[in-house]
Amino acid sequence: MSRYSRRQSRMSPTRRSATGARWAAAWRWPTLPEIPTVSESGVPGYECLAWYALFAPAKTPATLINLLHREVAAISQSQDTRSRMMAEGLEPLGTTPKALDEFLAREISKWIGLAKIAGLSAN
Repeated sequence: MSRYSRRQSRMSPTRRSATGARWAAAWRWPTLPEIPTVSESGVPGYECLAWYALFAPAKTPATLINLLHREVAAISQSQDTRSRMMAEGLEPLGTTPKALDEFLAREISKWIGLAKIAGLSAN
């Protein structure tokens, strides 16, 4: 259906000042803008993050998908929900079903490519 959040780990004040601390995402975390990304630190294009999404069975009617998407997006963008999620290291996105499809295609391609480079295979 839709991707609703991306996750960054919570970082303690001690770790905030740690030499070498980096975000594995392509963007700086809003609450810790002083921590650079891995990409900014010399590994261009590096991104490895956790994310959450909602899915429905393949034959779910588009009208139901759209209704669920609208309702969950509204909840995830409410100030109360945003505040709670950000405090837990989650950034609510509320993307569209199409954006989730595109994101999944990129993720699958990336991880298949990395598995091939590493010589990994499924048994």
